[in-house]
Amino acid sequence: EVVLRRAQQHDMQFIACIRMNDRHPKSNETPFFRDHPEWRLRELSAGMDYKHEGVRRAVLSIIQEVLRKHDVDGIEIDWMRHCHMFNPSEAAEHAPLLTEMLVAVRGMLDQAAERRHCEPLVLGVRVPQTIGECRVLGFDLDAWVQEGGIDYICPSDFMYFDANIKVDEFASVTEGSSCQVFPTISAGLSHADRRRGLSPMVLRAAAHNYYSFGASGVSAYNFYNQYRIVPGNEWRKAAPDVMLTEWPQALASLTALRDPAVVSNGDKHYLFHPLWRSREYHTGVTIYDLIELHRDGTSPADTIRLRVADNLGSPEFSATLEFKATGMSPDDVLQISFNGTTVLAEQLPRTFDSDGQNAQEGRELPPFFLYRLVLSPDLARLGDNYLTARLKVNAGTEKVELQEFQILVRDLR
Repeated sequence: EVVLRRAQQHDMQFIACIRMNDRHPKSNETPFFRDHPEWRLRELSAGMDYKHEGVRRAVLSIIQEVLRKHDVDGIEIDWMRHCHMFNPSEAAEHAPLLTEMLVAVRGMLDQAAERRHCEPLVLGVRVPQTIGECRVLGFDLDAWVQEGGIDYICPSDFMYFDANIKVDEFASVTEGSSCQVFPTISAGLSHADRRRGLSPMVLRAAAHNYYSFGASGVSAYNFYNQYRIVPGNEWRKAAPDVMLTEWPQALASLTALRDPAVVSNGDKHYLFHPLWRSREYHTGVTIYDLIELHRDGTSPADTIRLRVADNLGSPEFSATLEFKATGMSPDDVLQISFNGTTVLAEQLPRTFDSDGQNAQEGRELPPFFLYRLVLSPDLARLGDNYLTARLKVNAGTEKVELQEFQILVRDLR
Protein backbone atom coordinates (compact mmCIF):
# COMPACT_ATOMS: atom_id res chain seq x y z
CA GLU A 1 0.00 0.00 0.00
CA VAL A 2 2.89 2.37 0.76
CA VAL A 3 4.45 1.80 -2.68
CA LEU A 4 1.05 2.06 -4.35
CA ARG A 5 0.42 5.48 -2.83
CA ARG A 6 3.89 6.72 -3.73
CA ALA A 7 3.36 5.58 -7.33
CA GLN A 8 0.06 7.46 -7.48
CA GLN A 9 1.78 10.62 -6.23
CA HIS A 10 4.07 10.40 -9.26
CA ASP A 11 1.23 9.68 -11.72
CA MET A 12 2.48 6.13 -12.26
CA GLN A 13 0.24 3.17 -12.90
CA PHE A 14 0.61 0.44 -10.30
CA ILE A 15 0.15 -3.12 -11.57
CA ALA A 16 -0.03 -5.97 -9.05
CA CYS A 17 1.86 -9.00 -10.30
CA ILE A 18 0.59 -12.42 -9.22
CA ARG A 19 2.85 -15.47 -9.39
CA MET A 20 0.58 -18.28 -10.50
CA ASN A 21 2.45 -21.42 -9.42
CA ASP A 22 5.69 -20.61 -7.62
CA ARG A 23 7.79 -23.70 -6.97
CA HIS A 24 10.69 -22.26 -4.99
CA PRO A 25 11.80 -24.73 -2.27
CA LYS A 26 9.49 -23.45 0.49
CA SER A 27 6.39 -23.62 -1.69
CA ASN A 28 5.76 -27.27 -0.80
CA GLU A 29 5.62 -26.32 2.90
CA THR A 30 2.57 -24.06 2.58
CA PRO A 31 -0.72 -25.19 4.17
CA PHE A 32 -2.43 -25.14 0.79
CA PHE A 33 0.12 -27.56 -0.65
CA ARG A 34 0.08 -29.82 2.44
CA ASP A 35 -3.69 -29.91 2.73
CA HIS A 36 -4.37 -30.85 -0.89
CA PRO A 37 -2.07 -33.65 -2.04
CA GLU A 38 -4.70 -34.61 -4.60
CA TRP A 39 -4.21 -31.27 -6.38
CA ARG A 40 -0.43 -31.39 -6.77
CA LEU A 41 1.50 -31.68 -10.03
CA ARG A 42 2.44 -35.34 -9.90
CA GLU A 43 5.02 -35.06 -12.70
CA LEU A 44 6.94 -32.24 -10.97
CA SER A 45 8.48 -31.83 -7.54
CA ALA A 46 6.07 -29.11 -6.38
CA GLY A 47 3.29 -26.85 -7.57
CA MET A 48 -0.44 -27.25 -8.02
CA ASP A 49 -2.33 -28.68 -10.98
CA TYR A 50 -4.68 -26.14 -12.56
CA LYS A 51 -6.87 -28.80 -14.10
CA HIS A 52 -8.53 -28.97 -10.66
CA GLU A 53 -11.27 -26.41 -10.13
CA GLY A 54 -10.25 -26.01 -6.49
CA VAL A 55 -6.83 -24.73 -7.50
CA ARG A 56 -8.21 -22.25 -10.01
CA ARG A 57 -10.86 -21.06 -7.56
CA ALA A 58 -8.25 -20.47 -4.83
CA VAL A 59 -6.03 -18.41 -7.13
CA LEU A 60 -8.96 -16.35 -8.37
CA SER A 61 -9.90 -15.60 -4.76
CA ILE A 62 -6.41 -14.17 -4.15
CA ILE A 63 -6.78 -11.88 -7.18
CA GLN A 64 -10.22 -10.83 -6.01
CA GLU A 65 -8.79 -10.00 -2.58
CA VAL A 66 -6.10 -7.76 -4.11
CA LEU A 67 -8.73 -5.88 -6.11
CA ARG A 68 -10.97 -5.51 -3.06
CA LYS A 69 -8.26 -4.24 -0.72
CA HIS A 70 -6.10 -2.09 -2.98
CA ASP A 71 -6.77 0.49 -5.69
CA VAL A 72 -4.35 -1.06 -8.15
CA ASP A 73 -4.44 -0.04 -11.80
CA GLY A 74 -4.37 -3.61 -13.01
CA ILE A 75 -3.19 -7.17 -12.59
CA GLU A 76 -0.28 -8.93 -14.27
CA ILE A 77 -0.58 -12.71 -14.38
CA ASP A 78 2.95 -14.12 -14.07
CA TRP A 79 2.87 -17.55 -15.72
CA MET A 80 6.68 -17.65 -15.57
CA ARG A 81 6.73 -18.63 -11.90
CA HIS A 82 7.14 -21.51 -12.45
CA CYS A 83 5.83 -22.03 -15.97
CA HIS A 84 3.95 -25.32 -15.52
CA MET A 85 0.27 -25.03 -14.59
CA PHE A 86 -0.40 -28.62 -15.66
CA ASN A 87 1.50 -31.86 -15.74
CA PRO A 88 3.63 -31.60 -18.90
CA SER A 89 1.93 -34.61 -20.49
CA GLU A 90 -1.50 -32.97 -20.15
CA ALA A 91 -0.83 -29.25 -20.67
CA ALA A 92 -2.01 -28.79 -24.25
CA GLU A 93 -5.39 -30.45 -23.69
CA HIS A 94 -6.16 -28.30 -20.66
CA ALA A 95 -5.31 -24.95 -22.30
CA PRO A 96 -8.99 -23.80 -22.39
CA LEU A 97 -9.06 -23.82 -18.57
CA LEU A 98 -6.48 -21.03 -18.43
CA THR A 99 -8.40 -19.04 -21.02
CA GLU A 100 -11.49 -19.35 -18.83
CA MET A 101 -9.47 -18.09 -15.87
CA LEU A 102 -8.35 -15.01 -17.75
CA VAL A 103 -11.94 -14.29 -18.81
CA ALA A 104 -12.85 -14.46 -15.10
CA VAL A 105 -10.01 -12.10 -14.14
CA ARG A 106 -11.06 -9.68 -16.87
CA GLY A 107 -14.56 -9.70 -15.36
CA MET A 108 -13.16 -8.97 -11.88
CA LEU A 109 -11.16 -6.04 -13.24
CA ASP A 110 -14.20 -4.61 -15.01
CA GLN A 111 -16.29 -4.92 -11.84
CA ALA A 112 -13.58 -3.22 -9.79
CA ALA A 113 -13.37 -0.35 -12.27
CA GLU A 114 -17.14 0.08 -12.18
CA ARG A 115 -17.11 0.06 -8.38
CA ARG A 116 -14.33 2.65 -8.26
CA HIS A 117 -15.78 4.75 -11.13
CA CYS A 118 -12.41 4.75 -12.85
CA GLU A 119 -10.91 3.93 -16.23
CA PRO A 120 -10.77 0.23 -17.23
CA LEU A 121 -8.10 -1.67 -15.29
CA VAL A 122 -5.22 -3.34 -17.09
CA LEU A 123 -4.72 -7.09 -17.54
CA GLY A 124 -1.27 -8.31 -18.58
CA VAL A 125 0.40 -11.70 -18.86
CA ARG A 126 4.02 -12.76 -18.58
CA VAL A 127 4.83 -15.81 -20.72
CA PRO A 128 7.87 -17.63 -22.18
CA GLN A 129 9.76 -15.92 -24.97
CA THR A 130 8.78 -18.35 -27.74
CA ILE A 131 5.35 -19.17 -29.11
CA GLY A 132 6.30 -22.85 -29.16
CA GLU A 133 6.91 -22.94 -25.42
CA CYS A 134 3.59 -21.19 -24.81
CA ARG A 135 1.72 -23.84 -26.79
CA VAL A 136 3.45 -26.72 -25.01
CA LEU A 137 2.59 -25.24 -21.61
CA GLY A 138 -1.07 -24.66 -22.46
CA PHE A 139 -0.84 -20.87 -22.91
CA ASP A 140 -3.19 -20.20 -25.84
CA LEU A 141 -2.19 -16.64 -26.71
CA ASP A 142 -4.59 -16.40 -29.65
CA ALA A 143 -7.53 -17.20 -27.39
CA TRP A 144 -6.22 -14.92 -24.65
CA VAL A 145 -6.12 -11.99 -27.05
CA GLN A 146 -9.47 -12.73 -28.68
CA GLU A 147 -11.43 -13.94 -25.64
CA GLY A 148 -9.42 -13.23 -22.50
CA GLY A 149 -9.37 -9.46 -22.79
CA ILE A 150 -5.64 -9.12 -22.11
CA ASP A 151 -4.04 -5.72 -22.66
CA TYR A 152 -0.39 -6.74 -22.94
CA ILE A 153 1.96 -9.71 -23.26
CA CYS A 154 5.49 -9.81 -21.82
CA PRO A 155 7.60 -12.46 -23.60
CA SER A 156 10.18 -13.33 -20.97
CA ASP A 157 12.97 -15.69 -20.13
CA PHE A 158 12.66 -17.24 -16.67
CA MET A 159 15.59 -15.21 -15.40
CA TYR A 160 18.03 -14.01 -18.05
CA PHE A 161 18.58 -11.48 -20.77
CA ASP A 162 18.00 -12.21 -24.47
CA ALA A 163 18.30 -9.67 -27.28
CA ASN A 164 17.29 -12.35 -29.80
CA ILE A 165 13.59 -12.73 -28.86
CA LYS A 166 11.38 -13.20 -31.93
CA VAL A 167 9.13 -10.30 -31.05
CA ASP A 168 7.52 -10.37 -34.48
CA GLU A 169 5.87 -13.72 -33.66
CA PHE A 170 4.08 -12.17 -30.69
CA ALA A 171 3.23 -9.06 -32.69
CA SER A 172 1.52 -11.34 -35.23
CA VAL A 173 -0.64 -12.82 -32.47
CA THR A 174 -1.79 -9.37 -31.33
CA GLU A 175 -2.20 -7.86 -34.81
CA GLY A 176 -5.59 -6.21 -35.25
CA SER A 177 -6.20 -6.03 -31.49
CA SER A 178 -5.43 -3.43 -28.81
CA CYS A 179 -3.15 -5.89 -27.01
CA GLN A 180 0.45 -4.70 -26.79
CA VAL A 181 3.76 -6.58 -26.64
CA PHE A 182 6.38 -5.69 -24.02
CA PRO A 183 9.45 -7.97 -24.37
CA THR A 184 11.51 -8.36 -21.25
CA ILE A 185 14.84 -6.99 -20.13
CA SER A 186 16.28 -9.12 -17.31
CA ALA A 187 19.29 -8.33 -15.17
CA GLY A 188 21.50 -11.39 -15.66
CA LEU A 189 23.26 -12.68 -18.77
CA SER A 190 22.89 -16.45 -18.32
CA HIS A 191 22.58 -19.29 -15.84
CA ALA A 192 26.35 -19.74 -15.96
CA ASP A 193 27.19 -16.03 -15.91
CA ARG A 194 25.18 -14.35 -13.18
CA ARG A 195 27.69 -11.74 -12.11
CA ARG A 196 28.09 -9.51 -15.10
CA GLY A 197 25.79 -6.53 -15.48
CA LEU A 198 24.34 -4.93 -18.59
CA SER A 199 25.82 -1.75 -19.97
CA PRO A 200 23.66 1.02 -21.49
CA MET A 201 24.85 -0.08 -24.97
CA VAL A 202 23.65 -3.64 -24.29
CA LEU A 203 20.26 -2.49 -23.02
CA ARG A 204 19.88 -0.07 -25.94
CA ALA A 205 20.66 -2.78 -28.50
CA ALA A 206 18.09 -5.18 -27.09
CA ALA A 207 15.37 -2.54 -26.85
CA HIS A 208 16.10 -1.42 -30.42
CA ASN A 209 15.68 -5.03 -31.57
CA TYR A 210 12.36 -5.28 -29.74
CA TYR A 211 10.86 -2.04 -31.05
CA SER A 212 12.01 -2.70 -34.60
CA PHE A 213 10.11 -5.99 -34.75
CA GLY A 214 6.80 -4.94 -33.27
CA ALA A 215 7.15 -4.19 -29.55
CA SER A 216 5.08 -1.40 -28.02
CA GLY A 217 7.40 -1.04 -25.05
CA VAL A 218 9.85 -2.88 -22.81
CA SER A 219 9.24 -4.64 -19.51
CA ALA A 220 11.78 -5.23 -16.76
CA TYR A 221 11.90 -8.39 -14.66
CA ASN A 222 13.95 -9.48 -11.64
CA PHE A 223 16.17 -6.43 -11.45
CA TYR A 224 16.39 -6.69 -7.66
CA ASN A 225 19.61 -8.71 -7.80
CA GLN A 226 21.48 -5.74 -9.25
CA TYR A 227 20.55 -3.43 -6.41
CA ARG A 228 22.76 -4.75 -3.64
CA ILE A 229 25.42 -7.25 -2.64
CA VAL A 230 24.04 -9.99 -0.43
CA PRO A 231 26.67 -11.58 1.86
CA GLY A 232 26.78 -15.32 1.45
CA ASN A 233 24.70 -15.30 -1.73
CA GLU A 234 27.34 -15.31 -4.43
CA TRP A 235 25.06 -15.23 -7.45
CA ARG A 236 23.69 -11.83 -6.43
CA LYS A 237 27.12 -10.26 -6.06
CA ALA A 238 27.93 -7.79 -8.78
CA ALA A 239 31.25 -7.81 -10.60
CA PRO A 240 33.39 -4.68 -10.13
CA ASP A 241 32.52 -3.18 -13.52
CA VAL A 242 28.76 -3.70 -13.27
CA MET A 243 26.85 -0.61 -14.31
CA LEU A 244 23.65 -1.38 -12.41
CA THR A 245 24.78 -1.53 -8.80
CA GLU A 246 22.89 0.96 -6.67
CA TRP A 247 19.24 1.65 -5.95
CA PRO A 248 17.59 3.78 -7.30
CA GLN A 249 20.21 4.87 -9.84
CA ALA A 250 19.99 1.37 -11.31
CA LEU A 251 16.66 2.27 -12.87
CA ALA A 252 17.94 5.24 -14.87
CA SER A 253 19.11 3.13 -17.81
CA LEU A 254 15.78 1.29 -17.84
CA THR A 255 13.82 4.54 -17.98
CA ALA A 256 15.65 5.54 -21.15
CA LEU A 257 14.33 2.42 -22.90
CA ARG A 258 10.77 3.71 -23.02
CA ASP A 259 11.46 5.81 -26.14
CA PRO A 260 12.10 4.01 -29.46
CA ALA A 261 13.65 7.16 -30.93
CA VAL A 262 16.20 7.31 -28.12
CA VAL A 263 17.30 3.68 -28.32
CA SER A 264 17.64 3.80 -32.11
CA ASN A 265 20.53 6.26 -31.82
CA GLY A 266 24.03 5.71 -30.51
CA ASP A 267 26.45 2.82 -30.33
CA LYS A 268 25.01 -0.58 -29.48
CA HIS A 269 26.32 -3.88 -28.14
CA TYR A 270 24.30 -6.89 -29.24
CA LEU A 271 24.89 -9.95 -27.04
CA PHE A 272 23.91 -13.52 -27.97
CA HIS A 273 24.87 -15.74 -25.05
CA PRO A 274 23.83 -19.28 -24.12
CA LEU A 275 21.11 -18.90 -21.48
CA TRP A 276 20.27 -22.38 -20.21
CA ARG A 277 20.80 -26.02 -20.98
CA SER A 278 17.62 -28.07 -21.34
CA ARG A 279 18.18 -29.90 -18.06
CA GLU A 280 18.23 -26.57 -16.24
CA TYR A 281 15.49 -24.54 -17.90
CA HIS A 282 12.05 -24.55 -16.36
CA THR A 283 9.98 -25.03 -19.48
CA GLY A 284 12.03 -28.09 -20.44
CA VAL A 285 13.30 -26.74 -23.78
CA THR A 286 16.84 -25.88 -24.79
CA ILE A 287 17.62 -22.17 -24.53
CA TYR A 288 21.27 -22.53 -25.32
CA ASP A 289 22.35 -20.56 -28.35
CA LEU A 290 25.77 -21.70 -29.46
CA ILE A 291 27.34 -23.67 -32.27
CA GLU A 292 28.46 -27.25 -31.64
CA LEU A 293 30.79 -29.04 -34.04
CA HIS A 294 31.35 -32.76 -33.50
CA ARG A 295 34.50 -34.29 -34.91
CA ASP A 296 32.91 -37.65 -35.67
CA GLY A 297 30.89 -36.14 -38.51
CA THR A 298 27.51 -36.29 -36.72
CA SER A 299 27.34 -32.49 -36.74
CA PRO A 300 29.84 -31.18 -39.28
CA ALA A 301 28.19 -27.74 -39.45
CA ASP A 302 25.89 -25.64 -37.29
CA THR A 303 24.15 -22.27 -37.58
CA ILE A 304 23.18 -19.49 -35.19
CA ARG A 305 20.72 -16.63 -35.73
CA LEU A 306 21.84 -13.12 -34.76
CA ARG A 307 19.16 -10.41 -34.85
CA VAL A 308 20.38 -6.83 -35.34
CA ALA A 309 17.98 -3.93 -35.90
CA ASP A 310 20.59 -1.53 -37.32
CA ASN A 311 21.08 -1.45 -41.08
CA LEU A 312 24.60 -2.85 -41.20
CA GLY A 313 24.64 -2.48 -44.97
CA SER A 314 24.51 1.29 -44.58
CA PRO A 315 27.64 3.49 -44.42
CA GLU A 316 26.07 5.12 -41.36
CA PHE A 317 27.11 2.13 -39.27
CA SER A 318 30.17 -0.01 -38.73
CA ALA A 319 30.04 -3.35 -36.97
CA THR A 320 32.39 -6.00 -35.62
CA LEU A 321 31.48 -9.57 -34.73
CA GLU A 322 33.32 -11.46 -31.99
CA PHE A 323 32.91 -14.98 -30.65
CA LYS A 324 34.84 -17.54 -28.59
CA ALA A 325 35.69 -21.08 -29.70
CA THR A 326 36.55 -23.76 -27.13
CA GLY A 327 37.84 -27.26 -27.79
CA MET A 328 39.97 -26.21 -30.77
CA SER A 329 43.55 -27.27 -31.40
CA PRO A 330 46.04 -24.80 -32.95
CA ASP A 331 45.88 -26.72 -36.23
CA ASP A 332 42.10 -26.68 -36.51
CA VAL A 333 40.71 -24.33 -39.16
CA LEU A 334 37.18 -22.92 -39.03
CA GLN A 335 35.20 -22.13 -42.13
CA ILE A 336 32.62 -19.44 -41.52
CA SER A 337 29.84 -18.23 -43.75
CA PHE A 338 27.75 -15.18 -42.92
CA ASN A 339 24.35 -14.93 -44.57
CA GLY A 340 25.51 -17.48 -47.12
CA THR A 341 28.77 -15.75 -48.02
CA THR A 342 31.98 -17.59 -47.17
CA VAL A 343 34.33 -15.52 -45.05
CA LEU A 344 37.94 -15.53 -46.21
CA ALA A 345 40.56 -16.72 -43.72
CA GLU A 346 42.32 -13.35 -43.70
CA GLN A 347 39.04 -11.69 -42.71
CA LEU A 348 38.79 -13.79 -39.56
CA PRO A 349 41.84 -13.28 -37.32
CA ARG A 350 41.98 -15.13 -34.02
CA THR A 351 43.85 -14.82 -30.73
CA PHE A 352 44.41 -17.55 -28.15
CA ASP A 353 43.47 -17.14 -24.48
CA SER A 354 45.51 -19.83 -22.73
CA ASP A 355 43.91 -19.53 -19.28
CA GLY A 356 40.31 -19.32 -20.47
CA GLN A 357 37.64 -17.32 -18.66
CA ASN A 358 37.12 -17.40 -14.91
CA ALA A 359 34.03 -16.61 -12.85
CA GLN A 360 35.15 -13.03 -12.28
CA GLU A 361 35.33 -12.49 -16.04
CA GLY A 362 31.99 -14.10 -16.80
CA ARG A 363 30.87 -17.55 -17.81
CA GLU A 364 33.67 -19.98 -16.97
CA LEU A 365 35.39 -21.28 -20.09
CA PRO A 366 38.46 -23.42 -20.75
CA PRO A 367 41.19 -22.01 -23.04
CA PHE A 368 39.62 -20.57 -26.18
CA PHE A 369 40.29 -18.78 -29.43
CA LEU A 370 38.74 -15.34 -29.79
CA TYR A 371 37.64 -14.66 -33.37
CA ARG A 372 36.94 -11.21 -34.76
CA LEU A 373 35.22 -10.31 -38.04
CA VAL A 374 34.57 -6.84 -39.41
CA LEU A 375 31.06 -7.01 -40.86
CA SER A 376 31.30 -5.35 -44.25
CA PRO A 377 28.09 -4.10 -45.92
CA ASP A 378 28.11 -7.01 -48.35
CA LEU A 379 28.05 -9.51 -45.45
CA ALA A 380 25.64 -8.08 -42.89
CA ARG A 381 22.05 -6.95 -43.10
CA LEU A 382 19.27 -5.46 -41.04
CA GLY A 383 17.30 -8.12 -39.17
CA ASP A 384 18.18 -11.78 -38.78
CA ASN A 385 21.74 -12.67 -39.74
CA TYR A 386 22.84 -16.30 -39.94
CA LEU A 387 26.34 -17.49 -39.16
CA THR A 388 27.25 -21.05 -40.17
CA ALA A 389 30.46 -22.74 -39.06
CA ARG A 390 32.20 -25.98 -39.99
CA LEU A 391 35.65 -27.44 -39.38
CA LYS A 392 37.57 -27.02 -42.61
CA VAL A 393 40.59 -28.70 -41.03
CA ASN A 394 39.83 -31.19 -38.26
CA ALA A 395 43.04 -31.71 -36.30
CA GLY A 396 41.91 -32.02 -32.68
CA THR A 397 40.00 -34.38 -30.42
CA GLU A 398 37.52 -32.29 -28.38
CA LYS A 399 34.06 -31.12 -29.35
CA VAL A 400 34.22 -27.54 -30.62
CA GLU A 401 31.79 -24.97 -29.24
CA LEU A 402 31.38 -21.44 -30.60
CA GLN A 403 29.70 -19.19 -28.06
CA GLU A 404 29.29 -15.71 -26.56
CA PHE A 405 28.63 -14.08 -29.91
CA GLN A 406 28.51 -10.32 -29.83
CA ILE A 407 28.15 -7.61 -32.44
CA LEU A 408 29.44 -4.14 -31.60
CA VAL A 409 27.79 -1.46 -33.73
CA ARG A 410 29.20 2.03 -34.07
CA ASP A 411 26.70 4.72 -35.01
CA LEU A 412 28.59 7.06 -37.40
CA ARG A 413 25.74 9.48 -38.00
